[in-house]
Amino acid sequence: MGCIQLAVPDLVLTELEHVLQTKLGCDDERVQSALATLQQMDLSIIPWSDEVGRAAALLTLQCPITIFDAYFLALATELQYAYITADARLYACVQHIPSVILLSNLR
Repeated sequence: MGCIQLAVPDLVLTELEHVLQTKLGCDDERVQSALATLQQMDLSIIPWSDEVGRAAALLTLQCPITIFDAYFLALATELQYAYITADARLYACVQHIPSVILLSNLR
């Protein structure tokens, strides 16, 4: 079996903080602990890129997806990684892109 490399854009840290605070009601100590745990995981946290941002904006013109989802997909494309999603609705919009994989289709 080959090596698996995971990467996320750094904006995932802000999104995680937002969800933990507003949706789950976590206090600051718990939020900071979760962020620290994420940063200790064996994944690459990739800084914002204007080039990837432009590619994401173009994707939103081609597919009815959020800029957030488009940025993840554009980053995967830039890195030449597979884009794996559990979101069937998102997958339906972007399944024409060869690197996109629906999680339930993985074997």
